[in-house]
Amino acid sequence: MNSPRLATRSLAEGALLAALAAILAVAGVYLPLLGPLAMLAWPVPVVLAQLRHGMRLSLLTVVVTGLMLASLLGPLLAVGVTLTLGPLGIALGEALRRRLAPWTTLGIGALAALGAQLAGFALALVVMGHNPLAAYRELYAEALQMTAALYRRVGLDAETLVEPFREQIDVMLGVMLPATLVTASVMTCGFNYGVTVAVLRRLGYTVEPFPPFAGWQLPAYTPLLYLAAAALVYLDGGRQTVLYAVGANVSMVVQLVFLIMGMAVAYWWLSRYNLSRVFKVVLLAYVLVLPILQLAAMLLGMLDTFFDYRGLRRGAAGDGGRRPRKKGEAG
Repeated sequence: MNSPRLATRSLAEGALLAALAAILAVAGVYLPLLGPLAMLAWPVPVVLAQLRHGMRLSLLTVVVTGLMLASLLGPLLAVGVTLTLGPLGIALGEALRRRLAPWTTLGIGALAALGAQLAGFALALVVMGHNPLAAYRELYAEALQMTAALYRRVGLDAETLVEPFREQIDVMLGVMLPATLVTASVMTCGFNYGVTVAVLRRLGYTVEPFPPFAGWQLPAYTPLLYLAAAALVYLDGGRQTVLYAVGANVSMVVQLVFLIMGMAVAYWWLSRYNLSRVFKVVLLAYVLVLPILQLAAMLLGMLDTFFDYRGLRRGAAGDGGRRPRKKGEAG
């Protein structure tokens, strides 16, 4: 007897969530400063529809949002936005509804984001006749210009540091495209997941948190994977065959992972001195700015993965950097 009323309420909530998603998407396109944040929050209404009413309503929310955006932004842009962020919202919503582990949720969302990017590539090539690599090249060149300007402000030789990357743009967009897409998918999912979880917790939902950053670790064999990828690049002999492509892509992804692990080790070490979280985050931000610190962090992450300096596999320091209590010591 209550099913028609529940169905009507579900449709009403779905319409409101679709309108909210459309507003966020339009803000993401037209607002220069708040736009990126609005795009990060775009999947939240889809996730809420999934959590409250299931897959069918979340799919309907994405479709209605796309129709609204088509009337506001035009059909091509609406399809691009909906195709990019809709699958990510549905994937995150289903993973959160099933209460999957955070790393599993991130992996599922990253796969959805990767699939959406590939679908967007196909749409741009087949329907619009536009090569997405040209847009990626412009974005990469602009990013290098911003990086060079930042290096000049801190007194570094920007041209020497940036010029090799500028010369390798075509290689990066050709051979390294798979690793670039994978990295972009993980980062897109990570940022959207963070915003989504923050909103859900404000609304009273319980979401399992990630382990403390200082306790992140990799399997001990990960450095061997990097060495194997480097060996493939070496065996290629500079011919840029399939061996080179596989080795270079795997190396790029593993280097990024080692960079994150190195920052986790640094965060663990800084935590032992009871520094404030803001101060630690600011210090780690320099790692992302200075190339020499990036190299040092990657090496630190690789060595810690192999030698387990933090003792995580021995269960000695998985508490975010705090000294573990000894037997009989008061808590």
